[in-house]
Amino acid sequence: MQYIHPGDAHWPFAHRTVQTITLSETALLWEMTLRNDATGPNHSPFDFHTRRLAHGIVLNHCLDGWSGAVTITRTAHGLQLRMTASPLLRHLVVYRTIGQPWLCIEPVSHATGALSLPELHHAPYGARMLAPGATEHAWMRFQVISRRKGSNIHDHFGYA
Repeated sequence: MQYIHPGDAHWPFAHRTVQTITLSETALLWEMTLRNDATGPNHSPFDFHTRRLAHGIVLNHCLDGWSGAVTITRTAHGLQLRMTASPLLRHLVVYRTIGQPWLCIEPVSHATGALSLPELHHAPYGARMLAPGATEHAWMRFQVISRRKGSNIHDHFGYA
């Protein structure tokens, strides 16, 4: 997938984003490359979401200094899913809304507010600038590391 953003009133930074998703029998690899198409330096935040709901939030945390790996276990279903991410993604967003059975766990390059709050405009919070024409690459990988023999993975996550 490719997205070209010329810059506008909502996000003035021109850029090109290419996402590649590779699926195997037990894993999904999601890669993203961001290129600064602006004539000057550009913010280079990496996140994999499109939009989050702003109402009904039960849990919304951004953890910094994340190791780059997390394992999610659904004991009742005999399932473990391991998520790993590239070194650029060292902040972890954990998000959930009221009444929903799902949990969103997303690796990102920057702390919440790193681009809009001046006190967070520092490298440890992920606020980085990308030179004109420069690119950055990040990835996250989901790997099924164990599941009960003979089970259907769709049943474990509640999908039909």
